[in-house]
Amino acid sequence: AHPESDAWLAANALTEQDLADWYQHAWQYAPQDLRDPDSMPARYGTGIDWNAFHDH
Repeated sequence: AHPESDAWLAANALTEQDLADWYQHAWQYAPQDLRDPDSMPARYGTGIDWNAFHDH
């Protein structure tokens, strides 16, 4: 059982576009050191995993 009803979950579920927009926004406005390939976040991750939200 979910804390919310199935109908609520379906009505409030994120779409693929919502996720794409969220990821793009997070990357676009990330501090420059997140884009540096030698930085700690680039090596070990920022906590945002695109593949976690998408089936292949």
